[in-house]
Amino acid sequence: MSDSEGSISVEQRDHILLIGLNRPEKYNGYTPTMAKQLLEAFARLDEHDDLFVGVLFGHGEHFTAGLDLQGITFTFGIELALAGDIVIAADNCRFSQLEPSRGIHATGGATIRFVQRGGWGNAMYHLLTSDEFDSQEAYRIGLVQEVVPVGKQLERALEIAAVIAAQAPLAVQATKASSRRFVEQGFAAAARELGPTQQRLLATEDATEGVQSFVERRTAVFKGV
Repeated sequence: MSDSEGSISVEQRDHILLIGLNRPEKYNGYTPTMAKQLLEAFARLDEHDDLFVGVLFGHGEHFTAGLDLQGITFTFGIELALAGDIVIAADNCRFSQLEPSRGIHATGGATIRFVQRGGWGNAMYHLLTSDEFDSQEAYRIGLVQEVVPVGKQLERALEIAAVIAAQAPLAVQATKASSRRFVEQGFAAAARELGPTQQRLLATEDATEGVQSFVERRTAVFKGV
């Protein structure tokens, strides 16, 4: 594989999988080769029980310039961020969802998830104008959850990942599933599953460990069972 095709790096640290966009000489512009490898990395994260949290990052100074089609774009980088749960941005980040200025519209989820994250007005403001905005604006509208000094974004993301990985895995999964059920199916569907899900969690070894560790005033050691 030539350097121009790029690659996706994968590294496991305890229960965390680091997934890196690795084409820094082209601002991590996204290629078909990288797309295939990224799917494989996400499949590994989803299928391996010993992996609790994934951290997606870009090698070098940039996250990604977007799809490598007609020069540098910003588009796909935002859509990758919107597909994630928690986004950490460097204070020098620039964002743009500029498809309408190229005669097309976003097809990687931005027209949906941008509205969910930022609300209708903020989403339309940036989606329809194809403007470029900074980290503080991304934070204001909820696109990112923290802004940190440049160079500290991966370190901070790993800190948060470690905190999440230390929680009870089944409880984390159930929590995320409940929230996704609300977004996708509505209040009634999400509320209906709260009790049954809680009953299943209460029957796990991790729930017993959670209570016992509290009583014994020690850090819980969860196993995901």
